[in-house]
Amino acid sequence: MTLTYPKRIEIGNFVEDVFVKYLKHHQLGVIEVAESLKQGATAAGKLDQRIKEAMRSDAVKRNKAIIMCRYMPDFLLLQFQEQVFRDAMFCDVKAMFTPVFLDTFHKQLERAHGAKIALHNVANIEREAFDSYKSYHAAGAKVSVLLACSYHPELALCEYIENIRELYRDPQNRNRQAAGSTTPRVNIDLSSMRPLQQFLKEEFEVDAEMVDKLHARLREKLDFVACPQNIAEDYEAKVSAVVQSLSQLTGVKLRLELI
Repeated sequence: MTLTYPKRIEIGNFVEDVFVKYLKHHQLGVIEVAESLKQGATAAGKLDQRIKEAMRSDAVKRNKAIIMCRYMPDFLLLQFQEQVFRDAMFCDVKAMFTPVFLDTFHKQLERAHGAKIALHNVANIEREAFDSYKSYHAAGAKVSVLLACSYHPELALCEYIENIRELYRDPQNRNRQAAGSTTPRVNIDLSSMRPLQQFLKEEFEVDAEMVDKLHARLREKLDFVACPQNIAEDYEAKVSAVVQSLSQLTGVKLRLELI
């Protein structure tokens, strides 16, 4: 089956909704930052065409102010102790389902870092989003990334942006070889992130409950891995082997979707 752009958006929204409900269950306050911005933009009036085109252009990738606005984290998480505010951090939610299928890039990463890197620990994030979160951290704000990765045995992971290890970044402003979006990416090392329940315990002193139910809910949509169609067609045996290996690792019979 083909994983279209609308389907990918639907999955991302589903993962956000599941995580928000889970965090609220654990008495964390959640403010949807993006929605607040939309309401503000509506009150201020519509953007003119020049601004819309500028915001979509590659030229803005060099402007930190625009990048921090365009790639603002999804949420603010607020911690309370006996109903009294204690702390807050930005949090951005990601759904990840596209592993590395070809040995060439995987081995390139291992050579560059001089160590073995497990396949399930390699994921990617939008380059400008990654840099935006780093800018918020440099300004003094706490920023975490909360993700659900279909091919990782822990499934739900969370970590502060400054602790997430960067493996590789696209140097160009458009990744023309990518399937779907040509947005440049940063490959990250998921082994530098903590399981969500560990993060909540160590950072918020929250004993996470219903982890199995959380995973089961996420698996309702994240029971697959996605592969670019040209790679699936040209390297059918290799792709099949990767899917089988990740299925064994996660204990889930992962479906293959094409992008």
